[in-house]
Amino acid sequence: MSAIHWILSVLVPLLGGGTEATPSAGSSLNSSVNGKVVVYPPGRKFSLDLDVPASAGYQWDYQLSDGDVVSSESRPDYRPKYGDAVVPGGLTVETFHFVTKSPGRCVIRLSQRQPWMTDVPPRDTLEFTVVVKP
Repeated sequence: MSAIHWILSVLVPLLGGGTEATPSAGSSLNSSVNGKVVVYPPGRKFSLDLDVPASAGYQWDYQLSDGDVVSSESRPDYRPKYGDAVVPGGLTVETFHFVTKSPGRCVIRLSQRQPWMTDVPPRDTLEFTVVVKP
């Protein structure tokens, strides 16, 4: 992600632009949340489901801009995308679990990579903003 893209992705939501949505309780977010702003009250648990070619060694890693606003609730879960068995070369769904803590804004940035390939750019990236309002 270029520096300009990153700056715009942070400034646009802060200046009031961007799409703001309040997902229903118990709903999972997916990759369509990329570039969006979601609004939750404090204490709301939410999850994020992302496809990943885990059998090829890829995984998603995340960074929180403000851990006082949103925190990780547990380690990610993995399940096959289709059916009950992991198929070599098939997609896996990696589910992240978060909880909102206090009012404010938190940008969640995710990147998909093979962890041992430190010199290679991420295969994919995703970023969204969580606004916590009482």
